[in-house]
Parts: sequence; C-alpha cells; structure tokens
Amino acid sequence: KCPNDKSGFFGNRATTPLTSIAQSYDYDSRISVNSGQNQSPTSHQLPPLIQITLVAIDEISANRLHSFEDQESEPHLVPDILFKDPFQYENDLNKLEEILKASPGNLAQNKIPCQYQVFTVDVVLRSSRWKQENS
Repeated sequence: KCPNDKSGFFGNRATTPLTSIAQSYDYDSRISVNSGQNQSPTSHQLPPLIQITLVAIDEISANRLHSFEDQESEPHLVPDILFKDPFQYENDLNKLEEILKASPGNLAQNKIPCQYQVFTVDVVLRSSRWKQENS
C-alpha cells in the first residue's frame, strides 16, 4: 500500500486500484502490473514505500484473554475475513479495534476489553529504483 505517493506513479486511487501493486497485501516484483507491455517499471524492484501497522495489547490484557480461553488454543482476536483487501484497511482496523474494546456485536465476539495501542509507520525504501514510465 502506498498511501502517501505524491508522484502520481500509482495513479489516481479512484480509478487505479492500489491492489494492482499489492494484491491481498502481497507484493511480488516478478508479476508485472502492466501486463501486455514489455517490462513493468516494478519488475524486480523494491516498492518505494511500505506501510507497517502493529497492534499491541498489554500484558495484563493478554493474561485476562488467556485465562478465559481454552488453555490449548490461542485467543482468536483477528478473524480471517479481516485484512484481505488493502482498500478495506481503515475499515478492518476499525473492526479490530471494536474487537479489542469488546464492543457489543464485534466480529470475534470478544467480551474481554483490552488495553491496546496501534502503531503505524510509512517506511521509505531508499534502495527502490522505481521510476514513472516515460520519464
């Protein structure tokens, strides 16, 4: 996902899906985003920017969750339906926060409120050599 692209390389978000470069949160430089053309500018290249998000719960919350879960299984706070489509990132993050807050009707049916913090950072990959086509 490249939310802060100012160059226009990734196109207009409304008309050019970012998933064309990061389908299902994957990036594979061997797959051309410009099928039918000679060589994509992304071919065998690192993306110029990646966004990393970490959601952390505190130890007290983890212990409370563990005490209410089956001792042989891990707590399942992130349902498999979340974080599949990069266009749904904000929506999925909001749903995860509802789960962690133990909001009524949350997707994981969690009833134990957690103390948590969301950390998000955009990382510039200086080794990236992507260029706009025709430049």
